[in-house]
Amino acid sequence: MFDAVQIYMNGNQSLYIENYKGLIHYTDQLIRIQAKKYKISVVGQELNIAAYTNEEMQITGFITDIRFEY
Repeated sequence: MFDAVQIYMNGNQSLYIENYKGLIHYTDQLIRIQAKKYKISVVGQELNIAAYTNEEMQITGFITDIRFEY
């Protein structure tokens, strides 16, 4: 459990992701993130990475969908 990705949402306008591996793709409509065993896709409009470190990321914008791809 200690290496599991943690996701916290504040409504549909802010998303925090902790303990991910890397950023795969970044546009204002799609952000793809590599986790340990899967990929996370954040879909929406006017998406922006407001904060980014090796351990956590904050995504802002109008989030419409979050997908997990195994």
